[in-house]
Amino acid sequence: MAWQLLAMAAASIVQGISASNTAKKNAASARETAERNATIIQNTANYNADIYMKTAGAIEGIAGANAAAIEGFANYNADVIGMVANYNAQFNEMDARYTLDAAELDVDRTDREIYNLIGKNKTYYAGAGVRTNSGSPEDVEISTRTQGDIDIAIIRRGAQVEAQRFLDAAAMTRWQGSTDAATTRYQGELQGWQTRTQGSFDAGVMRDKAAMTSYEGEMNAMMTRINGASQASLYDSAATDALVGGFTSAATSYLGYKMMSANAAPVQPASIGTGNPALRTAALQNTQGWQDPSRYSLISDPKNKSSFSGSNYSLLGNFN
Repeated sequence: MAWQLLAMAAASIVQGISASNTAKKNAASARETAERNATIIQNTANYNADIYMKTAGAIEGIAGANAAAIEGFANYNADVIGMVANYNAQFNEMDARYTLDAAELDVDRTDREIYNLIGKNKTYYAGAGVRTNSGSPEDVEISTRTQGDIDIAIIRRGAQVEAQRFLDAAAMTRWQGSTDAATTRYQGELQGWQTRTQGSFDAGVMRDKAAMTSYEGEMNAMMTRINGASQASLYDSAATDALVGGFTSAATSYLGYKMMSANAAPVQPASIGTGNPALRTAALQNTQGWQDPSRYSLISDPKNKSSFSGSNYSLLGNFN
């Protein structure tokens, strides 16, 4: 059965190498997958962050345009208010001039009526043979003219009062229009400022989201790479374990082959398992056990997993 042990040794080596290669491929695949996923995560985060940044710029642009429109509309309304107020004031001023002009017409009419009345009285007195330049006729003329002057003064004073009322109304209309126009402009400027401020705040929120998205993308990408590296490290460890296990199993079978070749002659304790205490102890306890590798295998003994490193990789050299 010695040739079977050699075949088992060769198969163990092949299986160990094959398992090791598979584990290395899995490790490489884990690294590539992690890097690919990390790149996708980072690119997606950057894309979303860029959208947030563009949204922030759009918000500020729209807010600025709206603010300008509000201010422009307010200024237009203020100009209209001022124009309407000035137009109404001009009407009041025209009424004042018309009042004064009408009063002068009344003055002229009153003056003519007095003149006619005085003329009629003189004609009447002259026809009666009464002298008109003295006595009662003269007193009547003086009284008539005095009363006419009083009527004219009353007409002019009433017109001046009425005209002044129109002028005061014109001044008040202009003042009210100026005040309303200034208020409208102020409200437009205030609303424009509020619109810009709100736009800046909303844009700031978008920029904060962009920064946070980019940061989270970097963190997630980093964690993805770390997880990929961790998984790849496990595959690397599995590759090493598979390779060491294959050669260890082969060494076990080869040791059994040497023993059978020597007609199961006891192996000198000094040459068994040098550098591997577990193997040496097992050989000393039952050297005949190496004829049946299934009874003892280093790879199946969990106590020996920690000993498959360093100088123990040269285990085969100890059985020559």
